[in-house]
Amino acid sequence: MEFIVKEQDSIKVQCLYYGNKRENMVSGFLQLHYGDIITISNHGKFVFDVGWFIFITINESTKEFVFFRDLEAAIHSKKLESCIDVILDYSLSTFYLDKSLVNRNKELFLSLSNKLSESSFLFHRITNKFPAENQT
Repeated sequence: MEFIVKEQDSIKVQCLYYGNKRENMVSGFLQLHYGDIITISNHGKFVFDVGWFIFITINESTKEFVFFRDLEAAIHSKKLESCIDVILDYSLSTFYLDKSLVNRNKELFLSLSNKLSESSFLFHRITNKFPAENQT
């Protein structure tokens, strides 16, 4: 499943490099940046006394085992959102923006155009119109 980082500040996640117990675990931290596309796989590793680390791919290049609770916390706090939800939100906002123009509803138009300007970068990142190195 694909997600996109919506947090303007980066998200810090713990990565597993080696080990199956807390005593021999070698880990580090990784920053997920605004606009990064995260593909979460169904492959994981369990570290005793710590928990699950899930295999992810970042922008189709970097591959890491990331602590599941870090991902879960980012999803629940809306710092990380599914790409489908971002596309749907953008499409609905565009539809209602067009409708507000037809109905000449200035307040709705202004609020939706602000929302669209914020979400357009994420939408275009998902649809591959902006490469990863052109992030703001």
